[in-house]
Amino acid sequence: MRYDELSEKIIKKTVIKQNEKGAIEYLRPSVIQNIRIDEGMDRFWNHHGYSEESYTRLTYNFVTASKMMKEKGTLDHLPSDHELRIAYGAFTGSEPIDVIAYGDNFFLNNGGRHRTLMAQRLEQQGVDITVPVLVIRYVDATNNNNSNQINNNFNSTNMQRGIDGQIVLLQDMVKFLGSMQEQLNDMVKTHQNFLNSLDNEGIDVNILQQLEEYFADNKRNVESLVQNIEDEDIPYAQRIIQHLESTPR
Repeated sequence: MRYDELSEKIIKKTVIKQNEKGAIEYLRPSVIQNIRIDEGMDRFWNHHGYSEESYTRLTYNFVTASKMMKEKGTLDHLPSDHELRIAYGAFTGSEPIDVIAYGDNFFLNNGGRHRTLMAQRLEQQGVDITVPVLVIRYVDATNNNNSNQINNNFNSTNMQRGIDGQIVLLQDMVKFLGSMQEQLNDMVKTHQNFLNSLDNEGIDVNILQQLEEYFADNKRNVESLVQNIEDEDIPYAQRIIQHLESTPR
């Protein structure tokens, strides 16, 4: 099917939207059609003041960041202005690649020409890449009952995926909080060992006392943080997990 054929169906109202707002799906770039390049390739890449090279780097960085997200579950260990976080946000942020779909046909709709084309190039070069896409699906309007059933199934599946994703995210957060506890406890031990070594070296008593007081304040803060994680953060996350797991879907 071509884009103009689907457009004609939409105009004639022989197809209807399956869901009004659309939903994020991860697609292989190669399945997306209708990338219009009316202005020529040079002007195309420079349209937003960028370049072909900058889009190449952006897309490669998105692939790297996506792998990191799968391994670590977060990019929070990177500075907010790190190129991997910027690239990941460019694909997953508030302006996703926007397509309309009918069956197995996906057509670029409004935004995302440059990201889509560059992702397709990388895929052709053998790079393993899928991109998040806002998909508005259309179904035949001739059988409303069937369309409604498809819509219900679609929404149910999306809800289940959303709940399951939240559970996994919270489980990862519990693991992260547990590892943070261990790191904070290790930090306290390391600082204590450092103070003990200074004491053995016969450092000036006044300086040592100042360091001990400074360490004692920091130790109390760290112990308070660890206690909050143990008493509040982890139990709270576990309660949410239990609630989500018991949610019908």
